Amino acid sequence: LKSAGRQALRQGRWLTVARWLAEISEDQVMSDSWLVFLKAQILTYQAQLDEAELFIIQAKQGFQAAEEPSGLIESQILHARILRSRGHYQQSIELLEAAAACLLPAQAQERFDLPLEMALCLFMLGRMEEAESVLNKALEEAKVRNDRYLLAHLAEGLGNAYYIQGKYPQAMRSYQFGLRISPNRLLPGYYMQDNIALIYKDWGLLDRALEFAKHNVAIKESMGLSEVLPSAYGQLANIYLEMGDTILARDYFRRGVEAARENNSDRHFHTINCAFLGWVSS
Repeated sequence: LKSAGRQALRQGRWLTVARWLAEISEDQVMSDSWLVFLKAQILTYQAQLDEAELFIIQAKQGFQAAEEPSGLIESQILHARILRSRGHYQQSIELLEAAAACLLPAQAQERFDLPLEMALCLFMLGRMEEAESVLNKALEEAKVRNDRYLLAHLAEGLGNAYYIQGKYPQAMRSYQFGLRISPNRLLPGYYMQDNIALIYKDWGLLDRALEFAKHNVAIKESMGLSEVLPSAYGQLANIYLEMGDTILARDYFRRGVEAARENNSDRHFHTINCAFLGWVSS
């Protein structure tokens, strides 16, 4: 279960892992640091960050006691992700750097979570060029390995980096590459919602923007990806706002606020949805 669970999570099949864990007792989960770690990852996807942090702290303590460095590295990266979602970007970077220092170069090149998390923290700190550089380097290394899951994650992340800087053609090319290379022809979207819909909105292609935004919401809802729903709802709300439908815009901004507030999830998107909700409600 431990090995299969980690592989399934890497491929985005976290609902499968959640079902596996539900079939064993809580005592069994809590007796094994790797199962505790898997539980923490599931809770993170579900945006239950307070509970996820309790589990990841327990996993870290178990790995430290057992002197299991690989588990400790995995736990540090997941804990960094939780801290980033709460707005503690510098603390997250420090954990990521500590984890990276313990990995061999070949091991680091097999990961998408480490460069993506680092880039997200750099985005939020306004260090755009550094974030882009981190992702470009990781993407070039992934191309050598021809790992389609790795490439899809990194291409999406790089697309986000380009989007934030206003480089829309580059962003769209990166997203489209990610879609082509992804085994299921979907961008993973587990760390940050892709911005294809917003690019179409800014280009004035509102029908296409609405199609993509609605599709993204449907995928995230069907997969139970509560972690990224605040972003997905906010995107759809912005499209409706641009189309002049303030009623639906208000509804989806409210959903974004509630989705973030319900589980104390990503504060960045909670704040954005709150601001827009206040504006359209005034």
